[in-house]
Amino acid sequence: MKQRDLLLRGIAKILNAGGSALVDFYDTAASMKAGVFQGEKRTLRARLREYEKKMERLYYEIGKEVALRDSTVQTSAAAEAGIELVAEYRVEIEKIKQRIKEIEEEEKAAKEAASDRARARAKPAPEPTEDAGKPAASGAPEASEVSTGPVTEEVTEEKATTESLEAMLKSDLLELCREKGIEADKRMTKAEIIALILGD
Repeated sequence: MKQRDLLLRGIAKILNAGGSALVDFYDTAASMKAGVFQGEKRTLRARLREYEKKMERLYYEIGKEVALRDSTVQTSAAAEAGIELVAEYRVEIEKIKQRIKEIEEEEKAAKEAASDRARARAKPAPEPTEDAGKPAASGAPEASEVSTGPVTEEVTEEKATTESLEAMLKSDLLELCREKGIEADKRMTKAEIIALILGD
């Protein structure tokens, strides 16, 4: 019996040492990943500022053309292209903002995991007792316990983002109509509003 206890204590100590080494390795990898997140966030924020400046210039050019031209003349191809670019830039800006938000959430989760690991490291595995020979109960979830929530939430968020972008585009088009003195209604589709702007 003493040999068994000695053997089990030795195994417990080896497992504790191996677990600590594995946690140290994981901590190192997590800190490297945090550095990557910071670099990606800086790059994304720079791209965000660039898109916002481009949109500002496009709004200026479109507004200048609308203000300087006769109301009976159709919008130029350059203004039409500008309107399309603004819509594309808005989509890109929303994607960038979403990715920055995801990175911040991942950083927060990594910090929480690191603090959990630090607390777990402070508590070494208990030494085996007489129950050491008995199999442990499985902690794996049953098939009925598995949730598919995040997938549907992701799809819902993407749909909501698309709808908000569509609403912003429609709002910009209605504003452009007001500036030109064109009567447009909120109930009109984007295609109908664009047709009014283009004079079709």
